[in-house]
Amino acid sequence: MTDSSPLDDNAFSHIMADPALAGSACSLAVACSGGPDSMALAFLLSRWCRDNGRRLTALVVDHRLRQESAREAETVGARLAALGVRVAILVREGPKLTRDLQNQARLARYGLMLSWCREQGAGDLFLGHHLDDQAETFLLRLARGSGVDGLSAMSPIEMRGGIRLVRPLLDIPKTRLVATLEQAGQAFVQDPSNLSDHFTRNRLRRLMPTLAEEGMDARRLADTAKHLSRARQSLEFYTSQHLNRSGRLYPHGFVRLERATFLEAPEEIRLRSLSKLVSALGGADYPPRFDRLQRLMKRLEADADGAGTLSGCQLLVRGGRIWLAREPSAVSGPVPLEGVGSFIWDRRFRIMLSATKKWPKETDFFIGALGIDGWRQWQNSGREISGFSILPAFVRRGIPALWRGDKLVCPLSTQKSDHWQDHGIEEIHLIAGELFGKTAFSSLNMRTM
Repeated sequence: MTDSSPLDDNAFSHIMADPALAGSACSLAVACSGGPDSMALAFLLSRWCRDNGRRLTALVVDHRLRQESAREAETVGARLAALGVRVAILVREGPKLTRDLQNQARLARYGLMLSWCREQGAGDLFLGHHLDDQAETFLLRLARGSGVDGLSAMSPIEMRGGIRLVRPLLDIPKTRLVATLEQAGQAFVQDPSNLSDHFTRNRLRRLMPTLAEEGMDARRLADTAKHLSRARQSLEFYTSQHLNRSGRLYPHGFVRLERATFLEAPEEIRLRSLSKLVSALGGADYPPRFDRLQRLMKRLEADADGAGTLSGCQLLVRGGRIWLAREPSAVSGPVPLEGVGSFIWDRRFRIMLSATKKWPKETDFFIGALGIDGWRQWQNSGREISGFSILPAFVRRGIPALWRGDKLVCPLSTQKSDHWQDHGIEEIHLIAGELFGKTAFSSLNMRTM
């Protein structure tokens, strides 16, 4: 029998007692469409943040799919504000979505929310996915022929674009979330698209009662996804071990692999390793498509020398080694140095500005890529950073650098340097743990060249 008891503050605090869910970020965001799932999470999370000294902002996305969408977003925003929650309404710009509507809307929504989190320094984005969503996602992916990763469905914690996605309600059925709002007298909206048979998820949802009669209820399906998640975690563990054994991550944001060692692993581990490298170094929000990944792997296996690009990542095979770095055209643009504090550049580097030097609002100092011109200026200066000259040209181009106007001050290394500390930069480090997970490329491999 489905549990329909409301969640109270104690029950939610028990869920959030897991340190992995609570995290350490002071500034949190919660995605809220105004529906019962996300509204219940915003309601519970707002009270938890109040009691735990966290700052919460609710992100409401106006997809511009209907004429009344702006008014609907404002209504949701007003309900959240009445709970004492800060609200940011994010509006999707561009042409109207017409094909693959739900998927395109989801991609646009996540793009807007992740960009907001990065710009505003919110480290965690909370999502209202629940037990029924987990079961439906499992069925959707089963119908698409997904492998272990897809059938593992959603994870409680997921890194995407440098932001933690946190799903604290995956073990909670929707009936309990609706009951929570009804007990609190909190209004919510019902999305009319959830009633349309045009969408596969809705059609599968209608099958759930029939499946439950055969023993495949939401809890059973979600438990199956958990079993597969454990298998995925094992594969990820061996993938990290493989990366540690065959490669080296440099603090300047690129990777060098020993080709022979890399190709020794079983095919599944090789493909997972390559996918992780391409996703992290290329900066994409999603892994590369499997068919393209497989073609690139076959090229690495066949050619002792060669090159390729995939999802913003560039590769070069030379002298028994594979070099991987962000494709120069995918590197972020320059960011001016203003004020104090820290910021993330190019989704790879956290730059900490000195508290003793305050940058003016208008400054000609900025962080950007070294590029071709920067490398030429650095060579002409007579100064050198050990090992830079042996790097492939595309690797050097994406290295972070401090600029003043069109004049290079210096390349930035994670090794402290008077060149950039004199200009008010306190610290720079590669967010490797967020890029690859804490077990891939151990600290022993994080030395400079």
